[in-house]
Amino acid sequence: NTCTTCHTDRSSTWAADQIEDHLGRRPIGFQNFGEAFAVAERGGSITDLAAIARDGRQAGIVRASALLRLSAAPGWNPGPELTAALADPDPVVRAAGTRVAGSVLQVQQRPGALAPLLSDPLRLIRMDAGLGLAEVPEGQLPVEWREGQAKGLAEYLAAQEFIRDRPEGWGNIGNLRAIQGQVTPAIEALQMALERDSSWAPAWINLSDVYRTSGQEGAAKTVLATARQRLPRDAAIAHALGLTLVRLGERPAALAALGEAVRLDRSTPRYAFVHAVALHDLGQPAEALAALRAARRLHPGDRDLAETLMNYLMEGGDVQEARLVLQGMVEADPLNPVWQQWIGRLGGRSLTP
Repeated sequence: NTCTTCHTDRSSTWAADQIEDHLGRRPIGFQNFGEAFAVAERGGSITDLAAIARDGRQAGIVRASALLRLSAAPGWNPGPELTAALADPDPVVRAAGTRVAGSVLQVQQRPGALAPLLSDPLRLIRMDAGLGLAEVPEGQLPVEWREGQAKGLAEYLAAQEFIRDRPEGWGNIGNLRAIQGQVTPAIEALQMALERDSSWAPAWINLSDVYRTSGQEGAAKTVLATARQRLPRDAAIAHALGLTLVRLGERPAALAALGEAVRLDRSTPRYAFVHAVALHDLGQPAEALAALRAARRLHPGDRDLAETLMNYLMEGGDVQEARLVLQGMVEADPLNPVWQQWIGRLGGRSLTP
């Protein structure tokens, strides 16, 4: 920053304090959403994030981004933010709402939320609404909406046909066919995606998922083992293979694959979480604790890592360390009811070990 360019012996925190002292107040810019985004990314409160998603004074792209971030936040329940987004006059916000509704709402909730958007003036929204309704059994979709859904899906497929020289086009077609329960067309489309580009990891993973959901776990393993040979540095493939090996009961190989995913990508806390749970469940509690501690140093605000570590510490009788973990989570997000419940479990209001 400008201040520490000259004051090279000072920190950014010092510079911020100097500015605040000079102005007599904390400087607040016109754009005030960055802090809420940062807090949510660290696993803190999503209250401010929800407020931004509802704030009509914010730019559409900001509200859309806030809604997408909310949809990925642990503990968020779709509510007024999503309802408002689906009817927002800004198409960017409506598009985000449509995508979120198609991924987070229960299948039986989707018709009421998405059917009105089948006639939206924006093709992207019509396409995503049709896609979000693809899982709804035909008998559960009112007759007056079926034509609109068919048109939305037709527009979606036309868009994928337009880019079928790239793996993403065929991959999207394959995923849609899988959602519709059309196993053979899904497999064929995903194989076409791999013919276009065998280095595109999502096609390998989605192809294995089609085999898995159709009861062909052995074929899923073969696909992922081949993918590992082709893409040995892809963490997502290693992780998917590890999960498949767990289901097949191949424990040592599963742990090796899950651990490799963590080694290849330490920026994704989910990989570390799954690896630690596998270690614990397969009789290696000390290694599980070590994995969780290491992951939390990189992701101190991650809720799954924190709760799992506290559970395992309590199993081992180490309530003191569990309370220290909880203290850090409460300091970051004091109003979160999850941490308030944990305070009771760990012995009352005080968090001092």
